[in-house]
Amino acid sequence: MNTVIIYASRYGCAKKCAEILARQIYGSVDLVNIQKEGVPELAHYDQVIIGGSIRFGQIRKQIKGFCRENIAELTKKKIGLFICCGLLENARQNIENSFPQQMLDHAAAVECFGGEIDLNKLSFFDRIIANMVMKAVEQKGDKPTVLVEKIDRFCQEMNRDIT
Repeated sequence: MNTVIIYASRYGCAKKCAEILARQIYGSVDLVNIQKEGVPELAHYDQVIIGGSIRFGQIRKQIKGFCRENIAELTKKKIGLFICCGLLENARQNIENSFPQQMLDHAAAVECFGGEIDLNKLSFFDRIIANMVMKAVEQKGDKPTVLVEKIDRFCQEMNRDIT
């Protein structure tokens, strides 16, 4: 089984999640940062995992464009879709805004892996927004974090029926 994980990450959370996925998915796995590398030839892969970070309710534009341009080929393969966002109460809406409905309906696994905020990596403007987000989340007793158990469950779905 050949798998490609295509991701876009602004500050590294989606990259971290993609790397965790790559260690748990059965078979040969290629990681592609769509912001830095060319789009791979999808014909070489049996399954495709696509994901990225959410900023202002939107996934990275490279991911959105990739999905739109390759939807016909992607819906012929086993696909998994993920997002990384710190506000879990917005996860369902962010997922629906990020991927075409046809892909969501076809996907073997769809998940929000939570999110991390490292203020040291953020631009000045993003730091202001992140502080507001963190205060809102912490008032509920939570802290933005990567939810490894959701990654594990996602991998179980993607690995199902693979020998």
